[in-house]
Amino acid sequence: MAMETAPRRRREFDAIVIGGGLVGAAIAHGLQCGAGLATALLDEGDVAYRASRGNFGLVWVQSKGLGAPWYQRWTRASAAEWPALAADLAARAAGTDVGLRQPGGVLDILSAAAATIAEGEVLQLVTQNDTATTEAQYLEVIEGKTAALFAAATEIGAVVTDRPEAEAEALRAYGRNLGMAFQLVDDALDYSAVQAELGKTVGDDFREGKITLPVLLAFARGDEEERGFWRRTLEGRAQQEGDLARALGLMQRHGALRDTVARARGYGDAALAALGTFADGAERQALAEIVRFCIDRAR
Repeated sequence: MAMETAPRRRREFDAIVIGGGLVGAAIAHGLQCGAGLATALLDEGDVAYRASRGNFGLVWVQSKGLGAPWYQRWTRASAAEWPALAADLAARAAGTDVGLRQPGGVLDILSAAAATIAEGEVLQLVTQNDTATTEAQYLEVIEGKTAALFAAATEIGAVVTDRPEAEAEALRAYGRNLGMAFQLVDDALDYSAVQAELGKTVGDDFREGKITLPVLLAFARGDEEERGFWRRTLEGRAQQEGDLARALGLMQRHGALRDTVARARGYGDAALAALGTFADGAERQALAEIVRFCIDRAR
């Protein structure tokens, strides 16, 4: 018997639920706490590593949704709701202890980042070659595909060294803003990089029809003829010789590259501000230097 929802000394019940894993446990909880029936739940021993037990260890939740980012989001949301259920069980179901532990840690951080990155990649596919993409959608893409990875990487440093929660949050904020700045600069460099210096081929995003902030700014600030150019080259992918040069010219005319880099500087400033939690020292200076290097690539 895996669990009794009444004290073990009791041997009389109004209802007995046999098996059923997680579903059976939910039915038993409803009968006991909702209908007020003294209920016994009979299932395989506690050694069984099945859904009804694994859910409280976040094993079942985190193993679901591979290749399905929206399902991952739902299951992670359900994991966040488990503490309330555990408390309800403890308070109302005769002190039942479900053994809930959610300490977080490296695996939890990486799991959350993987789900967010997958969502970002899917959104990028949805918005690719679509000049109707909004700035908010673009920022959501880069937050998902780049900033989430940077945030996880920096937060893990605090977790593995057992630093206070405030420091972990500060490093996460630092990484997120650094990631946003990095991607914005990278998107600007695609239309302005000196290939010999940075090893980045100019115009790759243009040839692939990617919708980035420089494109969105130039599109929004251009006239109807210029918008037609962007639709032909990015949506229709009907690119001709000289189109890349014209795209560069339009971005320069409308200040699209300048303003993209300015946005990146804003995120860079936010990353530096997040380091204010830490005392000045070699480590903090090194992290600040990474931000400056990231922005300076656009010079």
